Amino acid sequence: MKFNFIASDRHYIDHMLPIWENLLPQYMGFFYIHESLVNYVKNVKNVRMYNKNSLKSDLRFFYNMSSEKIYTITATYGDLELANIGEKNLILMEHGAGQMYNACHPAWMRSNYNSNTVLLLATNEILAKRFKENNNIPVEIVGCPKLDAMIFDNCIKNDKIAISFHYNCQILPETQTAFKYYKDIIPKVAKEFNLLGHGHPVHWNFMEKYYKDNKIKAIKNFEQIAKQVDIYIVDNSSTLFEFAALDKPVIVLNCPAYRKDVEHGMRFWEFADIGLQVNKSEELIPTIYETINKDPQRERRIEIVKEIYPYLGESVNRFIDVITNFDY
Repeated sequence: MKFNFIASDRHYIDHMLPIWENLLPQYMGFFYIHESLVNYVKNVKNVRMYNKNSLKSDLRFFYNMSSEKIYTITATYGDLELANIGEKNLILMEHGAGQMYNACHPAWMRSNYNSNTVLLLATNEILAKRFKENNNIPVEIVGCPKLDAMIFDNCIKNDKIAISFHYNCQILPETQTAFKYYKDIIPKVAKEFNLLGHGHPVHWNFMEKYYKDNKIKAIKNFEQIAKQVDIYIVDNSSTLFEFAALDKPVIVLNCPAYRKDVEHGMRFWEFADIGLQVNKSEELIPTIYETINKDPQRERRIEIVKEIYPYLGESVNRFIDVITNFDY
């Protein structure tokens, strides 16, 4: 039995690489990286570059040539569809905390996955329950392998904070960015605090330019943010929960587009109290000071992290144990 991994973007690599690097050679197929990411991954075993036109033929060739059963693991719905070669050998792993939305697209509803999918790997029981409600595909809970190494790093307190924004996804109001509501206050925050800028990979070029134009240091890699920063401010992202899992405070940015009478769960709104919430830009600086001085949401943060991230620190081993011992 061998496993291929497919990653079309760098944040999917971040979630998959800890598993790949701990997988025994006997289970390694190929780690397929989109050709645009050639400079992001170095010294990784069995890497193959692909483009959209070459992937299916490459997967099909090695599937037919192998004397062993090959399973292909992706971390996103789009890659799952791209990897479908008509064989019942697909595995989907969640690449985030498991945020769900009441939307028609299967990637957001966590439903109606490809009929050739043999296993769904959920971060937590919340997501596993949604998978089971909407699919007849086996589900296993594996936690978040990406976090395993991060929680053991020595995070030095250095009075830095970071701000980040989701990209402007138009599926629902709650998937849109809050950036336009806070863009004018951010330079003032940078004058008051040692501020770093971050953003979702999909709109990184836009955010990087904004930060540079406002003389704010921009850092694309979230792990670098997590190591350097004491407080993380963000509108909507799995990084909200990942940073909180390091037992460091977060601040949650709301905006008028986010409907308070619509309940999606997790970020909207069950777990929005993982940090102090900001509803207007003028509230941001006072909220940062309150968080610095009191960290008032720490007990609630710890409760939420326990629910979102089972197997914290042991997720890589859990993931590998599940995929190598599952009764396919």
